[in-house]
Amino acid sequence: MGTASEWANVAFYGGFWGGIMLLIQLLKGKSETQRLWPMGALEWSFAGLLFGLMFVFGWRTLHWPLILITGLSVGGLFLQAIYARIKASRDSSKATPSSS
Repeated sequence: MGTASEWANVAFYGGFWGGIMLLIQLLKGKSETQRLWPMGALEWSFAGLLFGLMFVFGWRTLHWPLILITGLSVGGLFLQAIYARIKASRDSSKATPSSS
């Protein structure tokens, strides 16, 4: 399942990549991005974990013990995307008054 050194590399590379992507997203300055900031941080955390796993372990991430962590990371990205879409839909429906 990997050595401590490999897991330290996963944390470093995943944290670095996820942090840079989150920083780029925040520097764009869009109001929607800033409103969904906690979810954006969660999104880039899952994406950073997946990046770190794939960068360090390569195709070994598809073998038994690591596939669980890889699946959780992909599942977390998927659930976060669904939640962000639902939240954005609710926010936009509250912002536009219905004409009756």
